[in-house]
Amino acid sequence: MTDVNPLVAVIVPVHNGVRFLAETLDSVFAQDYRPLEVIVVDDGSTDGSAELAATREVLVIRQEQRGVAVARNVGIAASIAPIITMLDQDDLWEPSKVRKQVDYLLAHPDHVVLCLQEFFVEPSIAQQPSWVRPEMMSGPVPGWMPSCLAFTRATYERVGEHDPQYAQASDTDWIARAKAIGVPFATIDELLVRHRVHDTNDSGAPNAHKQLLQVVRRAVWRQRR
Repeated sequence: MTDVNPLVAVIVPVHNGVRFLAETLDSVFAQDYRPLEVIVVDDGSTDGSAELAATREVLVIRQEQRGVAVARNVGIAASIAPIITMLDQDDLWEPSKVRKQVDYLLAHPDHVVLCLQEFFVEPSIAQQPSWVRPEMMSGPVPGWMPSCLAFTRATYERVGEHDPQYAQASDTDWIARAKAIGVPFATIDELLVRHRVHDTNDSGAPNAHKQLLQVVRRAVWRQRR
C-alpha cells in the first residue's frame, strides 16, 4: 500500500432491493480501507430502495428501469476513482475485501483480480432454489460474479462497457470479452464475498441459462476468429 491510498469506486446497482440493501451497504462501510466512492444506481425501483440508499453517505443515481448492465455502466461513468469494484444489492463483503484487492492491483494494474466466495441460503426462504447446484454450497469457491471483481479504470476502458442486451449475463459476457483480448485474471485465495441465495436472485430468472449459452457461443466465435 502506498502512503496515499487510491480512491476506489464501489458501484451498487439496485432494482427493488430494499429487502437486503441496508446489510449490503453496511458491509461496504465496514471495509478496513479508505477512501471509497460509493455509488448506488437505482434502476427504476418502486420499493424505497433509492430512499434507503439516500440515508447513507453514497451518491444515489436514479434512472428508469434499463437493466443491471446499464446501471453498472452509468455508475462507473459517474465515478472518478482509478480502481473499480461492484457489489450486487444482496451480496456481502468481508471487511478486508477492498484492501486486499487494491494491494494486488497496485502491483499488477493490468489484471482483473477476483477472490473466493461463499454461497449462503437466506434463512427467510422456505426452500433452496432449484438453480443452486450442490457443489455451490460445499464451501468457498472461486468468485466470477461482479461482487468478487476489482480492476483499474484503464482495464475497464480497454474491455468496454457491459452489454445491455444480456439482462442476466452481462457480467459473464464482460469477463469473456476481457479474456478474449488477453486481460490476465488472478484470484486471491481467501473468502472475501458472501453470495446470498434467495427466491429472487437473477440467476434463477427464466432466461438466465439461455443468455449464458449465448455468451458461451459468442466467446467460442471470438476464439475461432
